[in-house]
Amino acid sequence: MNTQQAGEARCDVVHSRVARRITVAGTSFLLPGNAAWDRLKADCEVIFADVSEWSGLLFRHEPQPEQGDTLLLTVFLQDVISPDRVAALEAKPHTSTEQLDEQLEPLWLGIDHALASRPRGSLLVAWCNVHQPVAIRCARRLPVWDLIAARWEEQLRQRQARFPSLLQLPLNRFFASEGLDLCLDPRNYYAARCRLSRRGLEVLTGRVKEIVDRLAVPAKKVLALDCDNTLWGGTIGEDGLAGIQLGQDGVGAVYCDFQRAARRLAQSGVLLALVSKNNESDVWNVFAQHPSMVLGSSDITAARISWQDKSDALLAIAEELGLAMDSFVFWDDNPLERESVRRRLPDVAVPEIPSEVWRWPGWLEASPLFASFEATEEDGRRAAMYHSRGAFQSAGRLFDSEIDFLKSIALRPSVVFISEGTISRASQLTAKTNQFNLRTRRHDPAAIRRINADPASTAFLVHLEDKFGDHGNVGLVIAHFRHDPRVAFLDTFLLSCRILGRHIEAWMLQECVTQLQQKGAQILLAEFIPTERNAVASAFLPEHGLVDLAQCSLELRQAVEPYIRECTGQVFAARLAEIAIPHLDIYIQ
Repeated sequence: MNTQQAGEARCDVVHSRVARRITVAGTSFLLPGNAAWDRLKADCEVIFADVSEWSGLLFRHEPQPEQGDTLLLTVFLQDVISPDRVAALEAKPHTSTEQLDEQLEPLWLGIDHALASRPRGSLLVAWCNVHQPVAIRCARRLPVWDLIAARWEEQLRQRQARFPSLLQLPLNRFFASEGLDLCLDPRNYYAARCRLSRRGLEVLTGRVKEIVDRLAVPAKKVLALDCDNTLWGGTIGEDGLAGIQLGQDGVGAVYCDFQRAARRLAQSGVLLALVSKNNESDVWNVFAQHPSMVLGSSDITAARISWQDKSDALLAIAEELGLAMDSFVFWDDNPLERESVRRRLPDVAVPEIPSEVWRWPGWLEASPLFASFEATEEDGRRAAMYHSRGAFQSAGRLFDSEIDFLKSIALRPSVVFISEGTISRASQLTAKTNQFNLRTRRHDPAAIRRINADPASTAFLVHLEDKFGDHGNVGLVIAHFRHDPRVAFLDTFLLSCRILGRHIEAWMLQECVTQLQQKGAQILLAEFIPTERNAVASAFLPEHGLVDLAQCSLELRQAVEPYIRECTGQVFAARLAEIAIPHLDIYIQ
């Protein structure tokens, strides 16, 4: 199995749960009937534009797309730039940036218009340079086609800084593992104006699926690892510390590199857990005593090392961390263990890993399971935050009174107003928070930016510190005045699951009430939309001063009537001056 084929296998464990629409356009015909598109059609509505329509599609004024919609534009540079003009540039001793920009200008006109006119949805530009250079001509200077491709990518990256809805897919990097000759097909090009082969289409659709899936479903949070024949070769209970394979040579070096790949994931915010059938003291002895161990015990957030069933161990770790099973990836060299977890815990991602252990480090590094579009400050501190959560839970057991315990830990919540530096975190919270989330609304960075700029909206993050550490930005509140300046609607109210149990949600609601009153609001309308995951938040509104709308006065119901037509869940309301919020005395003001 090569790297690209491993990538195809990886896609099988990434599931989308959101109905989406993808509009496909390209400078080359993309064979809409080819089976390679089936992987996208399985959970997306895929609409193909005619090959002659791609430029007009960028300039077309259409109704605004939905937030989950994507326009996929596939650009082959040789389709839109005259080969004769490039040949003329090749004949010159030097090529200036201005000359390169001149070739690309017609493309930018359409893309810039599309970005400016599509504040919702995403524009995904997949692009390819089909030029295959001659070695002799590359020996002294870069081919002009390569200079054009580099300038094109540079300009795309610059636009991405201004338009978070712009995504790009440099196809040459992904065709490289297959071979450009295998991904391009001159016969298809001259017969049907399609530059790609069947394999090229499969690479394109596979990578597009990874991207659109990540737009809809957050990255996995936990890598649960076996130990014997996974972190090291051999069985520690039988082979002993000196007998396991772990070191600088041969297969021992492979296991070291696999551990390095896991540690890099941990440094990016992925939590590492151990799920091993073993004597616990034997495993921790390897961590403490073996000179070639890359991972240390401090890299491990949770562990279940015993002879219990691994599904039960995963359930216990999920409860300890306060995470749902679909946050987990389970890695075990034993196919029987993998199949057992698949059957008992279908929400856990259990990839079919390569049989050759030397492929493991590269496979893990390239996996889309843990990949995010960008990292936030909280990602790099996630493991420490979950260690703090464990310390919080342990300390709480020493107190008879929950309130006395919470008063003792010096809770210090604070408001963080949304800015360019925190937009990514706000968007990430809406994508990843499923348990304490009243409406489970997802907002991409562009949507957060629009909401924050809207004077009829109130939006802020909540930051928390206590004696167990700095927990970062853990909550998000968004409210807006859409129909009546007296009535505020609670669009988004969520709190990270790792911070539950501190009643921070009460403080968040009080801060929301205060800010809304300062803007002249008199009534707060809120909605709870139940999902499979957010039962923990189901009683929050009635327990914190809001009343089921059916039990409100006729006058209040009439005041909020314009909003009701937009609600699909259970609706609550209250006059801001009458809301009585409990637990506020536990915070340091």
